[in-house]
Amino acid sequence: MKFIVLLSCSLALENVIVAKNYETDNKDNETDLTKLDRRLKIVNGWPTTIEKYPFTVSLQDRRRHGRYGHMCGASIIGRHWIMTAAHCLTKEYSNQLMDNVMQLRIVVGATTVEPEPDAAAVYHSIESVHVSPCWMVRPKKVVECDIGLIKTTKAIDFTTRVQPVKLWKYTPVYRLGDVAVLGWGKTARDQRLPPQPNTLRGVYLQPIKCHNYRTLCLKAGYGYDAAHGDSGGPVVAHVKMVQGEPEYVQVGIASGGFRKLEGRWHNRNTDVAEFCDWIRDTTKSDFCFRKPNQ
Repeated sequence: MKFIVLLSCSLALENVIVAKNYETDNKDNETDLTKLDRRLKIVNGWPTTIEKYPFTVSLQDRRRHGRYGHMCGASIIGRHWIMTAAHCLTKEYSNQLMDNVMQLRIVVGATTVEPEPDAAAVYHSIESVHVSPCWMVRPKKVVECDIGLIKTTKAIDFTTRVQPVKLWKYTPVYRLGDVAVLGWGKTARDQRLPPQPNTLRGVYLQPIKCHNYRTLCLKAGYGYDAAHGDSGGPVVAHVKMVQGEPEYVQVGIASGGFRKLEGRWHNRNTDVAEFCDWIRDTTKSDFCFRKPNQ
């Protein structure tokens, strides 16, 4: 089967810089290798703003001298609910919650998150944390069900900079075309420190088939990569609704892992559609969207 990969490096013009056919038989039969690192960042990509992606969240932990710093990406799915990767909430290579998980800070409405968030940023504290019951770290650090939910103590006020994102229930995602992965961080692989200020960035990648039905695989390459994308950040597609203008829907969660397909490494992400029942049961709300004819 052939896929077209379209990558963009300019937000204003969204110029296509690569368009190339790829042949694949989608045989997902090689070794898994997942590297869980909350510091992993999007490589290259394009700068953007919170106004374009108002559902994007910075999850921050307290560091030395009492200062907070960006740790993981996340997304707003409801007035009290944030979605992220499970490994952003648990101890390294463990199924146990971090000791300080309730002290994490949620930052919404900010394009820049470091050294200090935008003046318009809004902060929220955590009431409860939930990880998928099937979340596990298997041998060789391979993860399963890398998804978690955070309930905020206070309702999130929606503005032009703060909005929820619909969750895509229909699969397979690879039929939607290119998806965008969003996060804060490095603009080059060899960069030791994040740029100052640390602003929101994104990258377009092509979904491909995975044999693991809970996983969304994205084709990486040409220097634009989300294999080093902010863990927990949203993977979104631009979808035409039955009525109205196209809008972004979340199809995945950046997991920060890798899978080898046809001799090339691809980054692995959590397929949100596979967890809609768990999300509904946990939040008591149906945040997953599905077109009436699907």
